[in-house]
Amino acid sequence: MKNILYIANNDSSDTRVYKELKSLYEEFNISFLGINSGSKSSDLFFGKKYCKNFLLINGNLKNPITLLKFIFNAYYFSFKLNIDSIHIVNEQVFFLIYPISFFKRCVLDQFDSIFNNRLSI
Repeated sequence: MKNILYIANNDSSDTRVYKELKSLYEEFNISFLGINSGSKSSDLFFGKKYCKNFLLINGNLKNPITLLKFIFNAYYFSFKLNIDSIHIVNEQVFFLIYPISFFKRCVLDQFDSIFNNRLSI
């Protein structure tokens, strides 16, 4: 099985993220990296059961310490765990770890794109 690093700026309780993890689980080993901005116990994260590795950084991405931990772990996972591709939710997260995209295949999911929000037709 191939290994996927799934990076999101939430805790996997978002319905779209949960559905993706559930569908990818059938074919891939998933390592999830996300942000726990609340005080939930890790047993309450529904996406956890579909992941081989599940890591949440406690805090908010606006906090510099949380941001550094998040970036460090993204790099650590991508190289240490023999990741074949990286699945990134939202371009804000992609911009944080952009240099990884030179070394790994990346999939960018734009659920609520900042670009789509700026354009109106």
